[in-house]
Amino acid sequence: MSIERTPSGGYIATVRGFPRVEVPLPSPDQLKADAIAVLLSSGDPVDGEAAGMLHQCDLAYDVAFGDDGEELIEVVIAAPEDVRRVLEDHSHPAVGAFMLALTEVCPDIGAERVVPRGDPA
Repeated sequence: MSIERTPSGGYIATVRGFPRVEVPLPSPDQLKADAIAVLLSSGDPVDGEAAGMLHQCDLAYDVAFGDDGEELIEVVIAAPEDVRRVLEDHSHPAVGAFMLALTEVCPDIGAERVVPRGDPA
């Protein structure tokens, strides 16, 4: 699988093989904006907290591998240290809302990885 930027500014994941499959993806900036809008539309304070955390992050795409070796579309979340610590605590209620909003906007996301802001994706 490869993930590439299209001339129109979007992204596309191409799954090699026969038949070749192309999966359109929103740009990382559009994914972030749409996920924040989803979170803010609920009016729930936990979703509002998740939107605030997402606002501070940068997103990118990468290819990850599932337990069975299957290639997955991964969203890489570059977060400031305080947000990264929260996102690594899967028991925090805002973390579930954060991740759910990303997959609601882009259901083809199969994995996520949180990295400190400034680290290469």
